[in-house]
Amino acid sequence: METVNKERIASVTLVTSKLSEDELAMCEEAITYALGSLSDGDIEERFGASRDELEGTRDDLREALAGLRQPDLEPEPVG
Repeated sequence: METVNKERIASVTLVTSKLSEDELAMCEEAITYALGSLSDGDIEERFGASRDELEGTRDDLREALAGLRQPDLEPEPVG
């Protein structure tokens, strides 16, 4: 994982990062595990977010991974 850019807008810091597909999948799996294993209170304590917010992040990661796995998005072979 590599941080490409960091930008502060109002009270939010936006980060542009380079991640491999495997790194994205690992993050999605870790969040899925946490959602299945932790209580709402534990989620808020450990992640600083509600269960709904964490589920939204997980869903965003799943959507990004699904887009990567579509054959029409694969790069053309060089040669």
